[in-house]
Order: sequence, then structure tokens, then C-alpha cells
Amino acid sequence: MATVVYHTIGWPYLPDAVRVSAEATIAAAGGRTDPATPLALLSFETAKADPSRTELHLTQWPGGERRLLARSSHHPITVHWL
Repeated sequence: MATVVYHTIGWPYLPDAVRVSAEATIAAAGGRTDPATPLALLSFETAKADPSRTELHLTQWPGGERRLLARSSHHPITVHWL
């Protein structure tokens, strides 16, 4: 069984210290995983390269591989799956 953590358009509303702490906590939990206890992070947040868009990323542990799954507007009418 995998544990999944997700957040959607929430990071900008958190104080920087809280966001940094949450990211560190998730990464530390990822570092404690093994194939029998995987962790996944789904994040749907503003794209760094284009603030008018949002991106859905999946990060999986063990390994910490991060993949871009989809792009859309902030109020998704159309989602472009990759």
C-alpha cells in the first residue's frame, strides 16, 4: 500500500517558513521509504515557468523521481495530459 500526499493551489497561501517545513517533512518521509512502503506526492500548483498556468507533478519514493503529468489553467476547463 502506498501513502499519497497531495496539495492543490495551496502553497502560495502558506507562509514561506511553513511551506519550507512541509516540503522538508515530505522529503524526509520519502527518504525513509522502501519498496514495501512507497510514498507519492501529487502537487497541482502554479507553474514556475508560466504563472498563468498550473502543473500537476507526481513525485515518488523511494527514489524521489518527479514527473510532470499535466498542464492546465488555474480554473481547469481543459487539462492537457502529458
